[in-house]
Amino acid sequence: EEAIETLQSRTEGEITEEMIAGQMALTVTEFNRMIGEFTTFSIVSLEEKLSESAGFNPVSDLVDYNPEASILDKDLEDVLMKAIDQLPERERLIVSLYYYSELTYKEIAEVLEISESRISQLHTKAILKLKAFLNHMYD
Repeated sequence: EEAIETLQSRTEGEITEEMIAGQMALTVTEFNRMIGEFTTFSIVSLEEKLSESAGFNPVSDLVDYNPEASILDKDLEDVLMKAIDQLPERERLIVSLYYYSELTYKEIAEVLEISESRISQLHTKAILKLKAFLNHMYD
């Protein structure tokens, strides 16, 4: 996350695996191996991250509806959409298929004709980038 945040502050546009690996003083192979090792431990709900970053609780906001919460929800949605739009096309597609179409890794792997483990790696990278973007926006 720190490497991605650093790159985001210095770079406009897409942040590549090569750039992240270089920032971490790793080869791309080492970086991908590391991502593969912690993929199952790093998946964090985007809703949880948004709640943490913005200081609201979606459950209580739904129960205790008020106009300010509605505006905050819309602002958060806009920020999240902006973050997703900055992802590379393949990562953006995986996030869309996973969160919006609610496909499993196996189903996404079939659609994209790549392995489930590669879907998992790309999903993890996308989540790390989204978290870094949200941290940058709310810090």
